[in-house]
Amino acid sequence: MLWQFTLNGLVAAAIQIPLALACAIVYCVGGFFDFSLGASLIGAAYFVFFLIQICHFPLLLALTGGVFAGAVLEYLVRITIYSPLQSRRANHLLLLLASLGFYIAFQNGIALIAGDSGRFLQPGVVGAGLEIFGGRITQTQMVTVLFSIALAISLEILQSRTQGGRILKAVANDPQLADTLGIRSKLWVSAGHAIAGGLAGLTGVFWALNVDFSPAIGMNSFMLATVAVIVGGAGSLGGVAGGTVLVALVSQLAVWKIGSQWQSAVTFLMLLGFLLFCPKGISGKPSRKTHG
Repeated sequence: MLWQFTLNGLVAAAIQIPLALACAIVYCVGGFFDFSLGASLIGAAYFVFFLIQICHFPLLLALTGGVFAGAVLEYLVRITIYSPLQSRRANHLLLLLASLGFYIAFQNGIALIAGDSGRFLQPGVVGAGLEIFGGRITQTQMVTVLFSIALAISLEILQSRTQGGRILKAVANDPQLADTLGIRSKLWVSAGHAIAGGLAGLTGVFWALNVDFSPAIGMNSFMLATVAVIVGGAGSLGGVAGGTVLVALVSQLAVWKIGSQWQSAVTFLMLLGFLLFCPKGISGKPSRKTHG
């Protein structure tokens, strides 16, 4: 039983890791938690459903289209909402509220068009799964876990060892100084948003592949992702991935020991504990410098 809950936690973490990484990227380059990433998640899931069920696209092409749709949506939000607000010197709280407003409008628009009921990408297609130490995991879940592990490792390497990663870090730490050094910080921030949107879209793709989905998944996933960012420490993408796994395992342990009705309470008590006693997260790296 313990091993099954552990596998469930790993699968849940694998689904969430791309979104948590997206939240960390936007928080580092923008300084706020961006609710519109939840919209990218929802949009990607429904776009994949549309491509497969209505347009009969091949699976891999439809999944790629979902990730691309998430990236495009987040980029459009950046250039049409956030950039104009920032040109008027809007603070981070106003940006957060604007992102929340967009998310609510987008979620309700999807619900109006597609309905609130759950959707299944491939209804009736459920395999028996592979047995591992008494627990079961499907092949799709296994691929999701392995892909998320590879993604987290790759992005951590790109962040720390490539020129693009170092430029994003420089823009996150001090955009004004980056501008004086000839770095087009606004362009790089927009690129960061687009990358984050693609990652959020990937979580939407994982939702569509592994479980049913509805317009409500965006907010639930986004809140869990923000907890994971704080627990892991936004300054390290590897730490964020580790934080996501920790949150998912603790959440599954709560389900096992005290019941699913306490799952959210335990998760946010964990968040409170980290904010009070370990504000830099398990990575110990500060998320973003502030400037006067």
